[in-house]
Amino acid sequence: MSSHSKSLKSKVKSQKSKVRPSTFDLRLSTSVGFTLIEVLVAISILAVGLVLVVQAMGRTQLALRLSENVIRASYIAEEEMVKKELKVRELGRVVFGGEKGKREFPGRVMEWESSMRPFQHSSMKEESRLNKLTVKVDWKESARQNNLEIQTLVLNRRKIEPPA
Repeated sequence: MSSHSKSLKSKVKSQKSKVRPSTFDLRLSTSVGFTLIEVLVAISILAVGLVLVVQAMGRTQLALRLSENVIRASYIAEEEMVKKELKVRELGRVVFGGEKGKREFPGRVMEWESSMRPFQHSSMKEESRLNKLTVKVDWKESARQNNLEIQTLVLNRRKIEPPA
């Protein structure tokens, strides 16, 4: 290679390195990172998501507490029904009337009331040996009064006259 061509190549290289990109250069920026707008949009989306998750957790906790209380109330009602039915079997007859009581749980008081009455229905022409046992459980949750009522029929083994 001649010295002339070498000098020519070196001049071209030096001129290339001196060339500055124009202000209208449409190449993509090679800087690394996020813009302020991108960061703000991401934080906003994250904040909305967190608010929705916290609200859902609150509603879930409220529903869990309510279902826990309904289960407790149903256990109380079932226990009182079993006691009444066992009393009927023990005595061999139904004892009419009612009873009241309460059960205390941590942070909650549940009051129950039971009653045994003769079962009467408009389709029945003669006196029945069926009796209706009703147990009602009341409790207060927040500012709202809740209750659960369960009814069943109890067969009186002997035919007796209900109280007047």
